[in-house]
Amino acid sequence: MSKIHQNPNNNFFIEITNTKDELVKSVSKNDILTHFEKIITWQNIFFIMGISGIWIKYNIISIASFSIFLVSRWVITAHHVCHGGYDKCDKYPYKRSTFGVGLRRFIDWFDWFSVDAWKFEHNKLHHYYLNELSDPDLIEQIHEKYLIHNSFFMKNIKLIFIMTTWRWIYYTSNTFYTCYSKCKTETTLLNNIFFINRDVSYAFGKVFFPYLIFRFMLTPLCFCLLFGSSYFFYSLINLMLAELFANIYSFTIVATNHCGSDLYRFYNSDVSENGRIYRAIIGSVNYPYGSDATDFLHGYLNYQIEHHMFPDLSCLEYKLLAPKIKKICEKYKVNYIQENVFKRLYKTYKIYVGIDKMKVF
Repeated sequence: MSKIHQNPNNNFFIEITNTKDELVKSVSKNDILTHFEKIITWQNIFFIMGISGIWIKYNIISIASFSIFLVSRWVITAHHVCHGGYDKCDKYPYKRSTFGVGLRRFIDWFDWFSVDAWKFEHNKLHHYYLNELSDPDLIEQIHEKYLIHNSFFMKNIKLIFIMTTWRWIYYTSNTFYTCYSKCKTETTLLNNIFFINRDVSYAFGKVFFPYLIFRFMLTPLCFCLLFGSSYFFYSLINLMLAELFANIYSFTIVATNHCGSDLYRFYNSDVSENGRIYRAIIGSVNYPYGSDATDFLHGYLNYQIEHHMFPDLSCLEYKLLAPKIKKICEKYKVNYIQENVFKRLYKTYKIYVGIDKMKVF
């Protein structure tokens, strides 16, 4: 086992915390809200581009646009609002206590999984236990539990299947299972998708099936009534392709930023603030950042180191904080990894199929 024998000295953590506190004080609520509403506007543009042409046979522009909308609505809007990143703005739609609650689900974030289930699986289990055994998103553990005895060929087949279906096969089952079952730290993956108990069955009926029916039956039906029966199938096929691309796209930017042979997994817990900060650095990776377009297309997941340090900040604050954190890490010779998303995808692939292993703390 490879070990880290010495943590950075205390001055490192003081400088990190002070830098974050100073930045938060310097950024106005209005700037945070203006930046976020620009992101929302971009999402709405992609939604309009997507849905307005989804009835046209094999409309690649609409398929791609709708995919970007689906992913960005999840990983940017829902992700950061559910962490409380916009509570400070005091604007009702962006407060985590009301976002997606009740009928607002259809306005704020209509997807395969519920807000409550997502908050529990992601905000609590993943963030509290980053890269630990209790982290339901630890990909190396998925290999150890479910794939270690599979042939190399079958591992690759299953990876393709997961990448193309993972929002509703992996995340729907994982969020529901961890939130509603008594075994709240057990990863479900494929062999547990059909886990049955009263609460999970209720959650599937309340959340999963309404989305399935609305997206793939009622939406195509609208275009059928407007343009004719053949357009039901055109819109259905395009919506299915949009979902497929959304799965691949989101897997590429979500699953890869805390996995790889150059990152650490942890066999013990450290709930201290310094421990959380340090593990965020050595257990996470950033993608390139800079322009708003770059950040948007990465789903603002290109700031994962800073996000795992301080999960309740806004997208704008991460954008401004990241270069400062990087300089502090360079000053104290703490390894801060920033790498192209496709290189990270390849490193994740090698962990998934068992070619490489993560470092051990």
